[in-house]
Amino acid sequence: MEDLVIKLNVSDNPWLPIYETFSFNRMLIENIAADFVEACSDKINYESSYQYDVDIARVAKKYSDFGSLRPLYTAVNKVIGEKIKEEVLRDWHDGHVAAFRTIGCKLAYMTPGFIEAKRYQSLYS
Repeated sequence: MEDLVIKLNVSDNPWLPIYETFSFNRMLIENIAADFVEACSDKINYESSYQYDVDIARVAKKYSDFGSLRPLYTAVNKVIGEKIKEEVLRDWHDGHVAAFRTIGCKLAYMTPGFIEAKRYQSLYS
Protein backbone atom coordinates (compact mmCIF):
# COMPACT_ATOMS: atom_id res chain seq x y z
CA MET A 1 0.00 0.00 0.00
CA GLU A 2 1.27 3.48 -0.86
CA ASP A 3 2.30 6.08 1.66
CA LEU A 4 0.22 9.15 2.40
CA VAL A 5 2.39 12.23 1.90
CA ILE A 6 1.49 15.53 3.60
CA LYS A 7 3.27 18.84 2.97
CA LEU A 8 2.90 21.45 5.73
CA ASN A 9 4.11 24.96 6.39
CA VAL A 10 5.99 24.67 9.69
CA SER A 11 7.16 28.27 9.90
CA ASP A 12 6.00 30.48 12.76
CA ASN A 13 6.12 33.42 10.36
CA PRO A 14 3.07 33.52 8.03
CA TRP A 15 5.03 35.60 5.47
CA LEU A 16 8.05 33.29 5.26
CA PRO A 17 6.83 29.74 4.71
CA ILE A 18 9.03 26.75 5.44
CA TYR A 19 7.54 23.52 4.16
CA GLU A 20 8.23 20.03 5.46
CA THR A 21 7.01 16.78 4.00
CA PHE A 22 5.60 14.07 6.23
CA SER A 23 5.03 10.52 5.08
CA PHE A 24 2.58 8.14 6.76
CA ASN A 25 1.57 4.57 6.17
CA ARG A 26 -1.88 4.95 4.57
CA MET A 27 -3.29 1.82 6.23
CA LEU A 28 -2.22 3.07 9.68
CA ILE A 29 -3.78 6.51 9.05
CA GLU A 30 -7.01 4.87 7.84
CA ASN A 31 -7.18 2.88 11.10
CA ILE A 32 -6.52 6.02 13.15
CA ALA A 33 -9.17 7.91 11.13
CA ALA A 34 -11.64 5.11 11.87
CA ASP A 35 -10.94 5.62 15.59
CA PHE A 36 -11.71 9.34 15.29
CA VAL A 37 -14.91 8.65 13.33
CA GLU A 38 -16.03 6.02 15.84
CA ALA A 39 -15.39 8.42 18.73
CA CYS A 40 -17.60 11.05 17.05
CA SER A 41 -20.39 8.66 16.03
CA ASP A 42 -23.76 8.21 17.76
CA LYS A 43 -23.61 11.52 19.64
CA ILE A 44 -27.23 12.51 18.96
CA ASN A 45 -27.42 14.40 22.27
CA TYR A 46 -24.58 16.78 21.25
CA GLU A 47 -25.96 20.21 20.41
CA SER A 48 -22.70 22.10 19.71
CA SER A 49 -19.55 21.34 17.79
CA TYR A 50 -17.23 22.00 20.74
CA GLN A 51 -18.70 18.95 22.51
CA TYR A 52 -16.77 16.72 20.10
CA ASP A 53 -13.45 18.19 21.30
CA VAL A 54 -13.31 15.80 24.25
CA ASP A 55 -13.80 12.78 22.00
CA ILE A 56 -11.16 13.99 19.54
CA ALA A 57 -8.69 14.70 22.37
CA ARG A 58 -9.24 11.25 23.87
CA VAL A 59 -8.37 9.54 20.58
CA ALA A 60 -5.44 11.90 19.89
CA LYS A 61 -3.97 11.03 23.29
CA LYS A 62 -3.74 7.38 22.19
CA TYR A 63 -1.51 8.47 19.30
CA SER A 64 0.68 10.97 21.15
CA ASP A 65 3.80 9.03 20.15
CA PHE A 66 3.54 10.64 16.70
CA GLY A 67 4.96 13.84 18.15
CA SER A 68 3.30 16.93 16.70
CA LEU A 69 -0.43 16.50 16.19
CA ARG A 70 -0.66 18.88 13.24
CA PRO A 71 0.79 16.48 10.62
CA LEU A 72 -1.24 13.60 12.07
CA TYR A 73 -4.46 15.65 12.08
CA THR A 74 -3.80 16.74 8.49
CA ALA A 75 -3.29 13.16 7.31
CA VAL A 76 -6.32 11.88 9.23
CA ASN A 77 -8.52 14.70 7.94
CA LYS A 78 -7.44 13.97 4.37
CA VAL A 79 -8.46 10.32 4.74
CA ILE A 80 -11.77 11.16 6.46
CA GLY A 81 -12.54 13.77 3.79
CA GLU A 82 -12.09 11.15 1.08
CA LYS A 83 -14.74 8.97 2.72
CA ILE A 84 -17.47 11.57 3.38
CA LYS A 85 -20.55 11.20 1.25
CA GLU A 86 -21.84 14.52 -0.10
CA GLU A 87 -25.41 13.92 1.07
CA VAL A 88 -24.37 13.89 4.75
CA LEU A 89 -22.14 17.00 4.71
CA ARG A 90 -24.65 19.03 6.71
CA ASP A 91 -25.34 16.33 9.27
CA TRP A 92 -23.16 17.09 12.30
CA HIS A 93 -24.28 13.85 13.90
CA ASP A 94 -22.63 11.76 11.19
CA GLY A 95 -19.34 10.52 12.67
CA HIS A 96 -17.32 11.30 9.52
CA VAL A 97 -18.64 14.86 9.30
CA ALA A 98 -18.21 15.56 13.02
CA ALA A 99 -14.63 14.25 13.05
CA PHE A 100 -13.75 16.05 9.80
CA ARG A 101 -15.10 19.41 10.93
CA THR A 102 -13.74 19.20 14.47
CA ILE A 103 -10.25 18.21 13.32
CA GLY A 104 -10.44 20.90 10.62
CA CYS A 105 -11.16 23.51 13.26
CA LYS A 106 -8.27 22.28 15.39
CA LEU A 107 -5.99 22.45 12.34
CA ALA A 108 -7.04 26.04 11.69
CA TYR A 109 -6.05 27.06 15.21
CA MET A 110 -2.72 25.22 14.80
CA THR A 111 -1.90 27.13 11.60
CA PRO A 112 0.80 29.78 12.09
CA GLY A 113 -0.74 33.24 12.22
CA PHE A 114 -4.36 32.07 12.45
CA ILE A 115 -4.98 33.14 16.04
CA GLU A 116 -3.43 36.55 15.44
CA ALA A 117 -5.50 37.05 12.28
CA LYS A 118 -8.67 35.96 14.06
CA ARG A 119 -7.95 38.34 16.93
CA TYR A 120 -7.26 41.21 14.50
CA GLN A 121 -10.46 40.47 12.60
CA SER A 122 -12.55 40.45 15.76
CA LEU A 123 -11.07 43.77 16.91
CA TYR A 124 -11.10 45.72 13.66
CA SER A 125 -13.79 44.27 11.43
